[in-house]
Order: sequence, then C-alpha cells, then structure tokens
Amino acid sequence: MKYLIIGASAAGLSAALKIRELDVDGEITVLSEEKSPPYSKMSLPYLLSGECSKEEDLYLGIPEGVKLLLDKKVVSLKEERKVVETEAGEEFSYDKLLIATGAHPYIPEVEKKGLPPILSIRNLEDISGLKERIKNSKEKRVILSGAGLVNCEIADALLKIGVPSVFVIRSNRILSQILDEEGSRIIESCAKEKGIELLTGENIKTVEERDGITYATLESGKVLKGSCVVFGKGVRPSVDFLKGTGIKIGRG
Repeated sequence: MKYLIIGASAAGLSAALKIRELDVDGEITVLSEEKSPPYSKMSLPYLLSGECSKEEDLYLGIPEGVKLLLDKKVVSLKEERKVVETEAGEEFSYDKLLIATGAHPYIPEVEKKGLPPILSIRNLEDISGLKERIKNSKEKRVILSGAGLVNCEIADALLKIGVPSVFVIRSNRILSQILDEEGSRIIESCAKEKGIELLTGENIKTVEERDGITYATLESGKVLKGSCVVFGKGVRPSVDFLKGTGIKIGRG
C-alpha cells in the first residue's frame, strides 16, 4: 500500500506515525513545499525573541521508515489516475492520500506605494525577514495589523528584544475573537504597562516606504512610522490545488 501525505506539519507527521503503527509494511511518503525540515510553527516567536537560538531547535522528528521530500509544492491532483503533480512537474502516485496542507495568512488589500515591507508570520523565512527588516530600518518599531494570537505572540517576542510595537485593531478590543470583554481589558492593561500602543477602531489604508522607514496611513488619517507592517488577520485553507476536483472542502 502506498500512502501519500501532502504537508509536513505536526498533523501530517502525526498521521504518518499512526499509519506506520497500523501498517508496518506500507510505503509512506510525505511531501513538503518548504525547503527546511519540518519544524514547530507554534515556536516561531521564540526564534524571534532569542529564546531558541537556532532553527534546528524547532525541528520535529521524522517517524522511522517515512520518506520525507522537501521543496515539493503540489499544484494539482488527478483523482482518476491517483497522482499529484508538483510545481516542478513531478508526479507522485498513491493508493491512499491525506491532505494536510494547513493554511496560509490572509493579507487584506491595501494601497501600496512602491514596494513597502508587508509581512505575515507563518514560516522560518518570515521570521528571518522580520529580523532583517528591523535591523536595516531607521525606525525600530513594528506595526501590527490585527490583534489575534499570532500578532500578540510577535509583540511579546519583540518586547524581549527591546523593539516596541503598535497594534492597529479594527474592532474595539484586543483578541476579540477568543476573549470576552473583561478578558480583553486585562490583556490590554498588561500590554499598555509594557509600552505597547493599541489603536482600536482603526484600519490600515495605505502603506509606503521612504528612506528606510515604513509609513502606514490609517483610515482615520493618522500616519504611523515603523520598520514594517505585519498582518495577523487570520488564515485561509491552502487548498487551491483542489480546484476543479470532486473533493468537497467546505471551509478547508
């Protein structure tokens, strides 16, 4: 039996481990679109803060007898032939297929002037890009659009390396999707005590870069200066390669 798993996150690797327990002779292949070995994405903020000193600290174990292939982005699925095709034109066949591709950050449309640094935090390259931007920018402050868990973790990591941040929040409070109002106010109070600025009822309209500084103009007309803008506005399922197939995906 040939098992093919698309996605080498914790979900994909856990599935590979369980399949191996149930079928000791099956051929298990895991395809990852990333060039780095699988790692804990939940731990990315620790790499930013320095609590993890190197990328290898985040690496996940590969189940014994599982074949892991890196830099293999799947772009199409041919159900009738039971094969998937990668961006490089390679084909991988299967008897049973598991799709564990996870999600990608949602970055809303904003007006851009030039090539301003707009980031989201989802992988190792994003953390490296944020570090580089802070290092090279004349303005040592990060503008965080969205106040969900990811951006809150990033703000905390930035504090630990002495970099201030400012939240631009469309709603009237932080973490509004997961906390009640009382919980939000407690977090907001702690954030303000640590010097984090919170701008509620605001949204970014325009982003531009001039002379090594990023300028974010809000819908109210207020202009913020920073090293870059980091969007943390939720995610969308990474299932574009399933378009045109008979697979029902719902919300992903």
